This record gives sequence, C-alpha cells and structure tokens, in this order.
Amino acid sequence: MPSRPMNSADSPPPPSDSPFRDTHFFSLDQGDLGGLYFLVDMPSSNVSTQYSEYQREAFFNRVRDQFIGTDYRLLNEQSLSQDGYPGQELESEQIEQSGQAAVVARTRVYLTDRRVYLLQVTGSPEVVHSPEAERFLNSFKRVSSTP
Repeated sequence: MPSRPMNSADSPPPPSDSPFRDTHFFSLDQGDLGGLYFLVDMPSSNVSTQYSEYQREAFFNRVRDQFIGTDYRLLNEQSLSQDGYPGQELESEQIEQSGQAAVVARTRVYLTDRRVYLLQVTGSPEVVHSPEAERFLNSFKRVSSTP
C-alpha cells in the first residue's frame, strides 16, 4: 500500500439478521487521494464456488446498486478476477446539488471463499487514475482462505 492504513475495525456489529459475521474497515488518507479497504466474513464456506454464475452476477449487481444510489452516477463497470475469484470494478462520480461532479470513486469488489473484499479510491478523476491509486488498488492479494 502507498501508506500505512488506519484500522477502523471498531465499527458497530452487523444487525442480528445480517448474513455477515464480521466486518473490518481500514482507511487511508493521502491528501487528495482517499482509500479504503473493507472485508466482510460470510457465514458459509466456499461462497464464490457454491453460487451459480447468475447468483454471483446478482450479488455484484446489488453491490453496484447500493454504491450508486441516488447521489452517484455510474461511469464505468467491468468484470475482473483475482486468483480465479470473481470481481467487479465500478467507477462512479458523486453528484452535488448543482449537478456538478464532486468526487470520483473507483471501487473493486472480490467475492472469495468466505469473504467479500472491497477496495476503493476517491478523489478527482486525475487522482483516481494516478499511479498511486493504481498501486493501492493493485496491492490487494488474497493470502489465506481462513478468516
């Protein structure tokens, strides 16, 4: 990573009816570049392999729809993978009341055995496509399937 992240794992526990067991959140502030790394432990093993292609696509569509909401406009969406695990990259821009773009976000989501990983960089269009942003997004490496 470009810098040492701050651990914000002290977030409140998920609701009792949530399918997520445990969440961890790390943030990075590099001046004009903001970054976050978020992981969620899932309750069942082999999440990415037990779901059909249709279910995985539906999962990524829900993630996209939750990130976009009403305050963001989707600029780009593409499928990706890492070490055989499915992923998705979203690029979106936050829209201000005036209709002008306020900030751009690039978000990568990976669905692995028992975890969902999310990496995001935010800033101006130039910043989120900078070498530092690329380095942060490409720094993700899955090292173990055991949470």
